Amino acid sequence: MGFYKKASELATVTNDEDGVIVFSPLRKPYSFGRLSIEVVSNYLIRVSLSSYDSKLSIVEVQRQMRIAGLNQDPNNLLCQIDAKNDLENILKEFCHLF
Repeated sequence: MGFYKKASELATVTNDEDGVIVFSPLRKPYSFGRLSIEVVSNYLIRVSLSSYDSKLSIVEVQRQMRIAGLNQDPNNLLCQIDAKNDLENILKEFCHLF
């Protein structure tokens, strides 16, 4: 396959680590790598996961802030209900005095 030859030449010229995975129409994988394809794929997975973790932490902070804000709304409503109930009780006691 000419594709593998080009990949091999590229690896030789750049003195770099590379890997190529090609899937046949029947979804059978064929691979070429200066190192084993497992080493190259593991490297790519590690790089992707470290990038994903930093993005995930930002998303997690935003999610927690949104949840805290949403939780604050019901808490404010509960405080208003408690204040209203307290006011009703005070008014009832006041009305009973007269």
